[in-house]
Amino acid sequence: MDLSQIKGVGPSVIQKLEKLNIFKPIDLLYHFPSRYVDRRKELKIADLILINDDSYHSIGIIKKLSTFRIPGGRTMSNGSIEDDTGEIKVQWFNNPYVQSNYKIGEKVIFSGKPEKGKITNPKILKFREDEDLNLFARIEATYPETRGL
Repeated sequence: MDLSQIKGVGPSVIQKLEKLNIFKPIDLLYHFPSRYVDRRKELKIADLILINDDSYHSIGIIKKLSTFRIPGGRTMSNGSIEDDTGEIKVQWFNNPYVQSNYKIGEKVIFSGKPEKGKITNPKILKFREDEDLNLFARIEATYPETRGL
């Protein structure tokens, strides 16, 4: 069987798959993650200064949030999240949805690599007590570059 026989896989997708050394459908089964991120460990914001990766999750309240345009027509969103131990700045580039999806005072669960008291492009979700924390606090596979697939 050829990749082009798979529904939805055309010439442009085949080109992208070939860059990942995927030439046949069987190759998809052997396309393994390049790493795993374990976000099961919960950390308080004050503890984030002790780490330099994103293998954790934290729960906090959005304290500040603003979005504005930067040169080139892109957007930047800045804000801060706090818990009972401290506050950390957060920043997203070219993600205008942040301002419309999250509100000041809202409880969120987040993760990202802290650098110099700030997390750039953190993973973030609204925290709901009735939802399973395992939707976020889990081991997550990270695959090699697959942009456009």
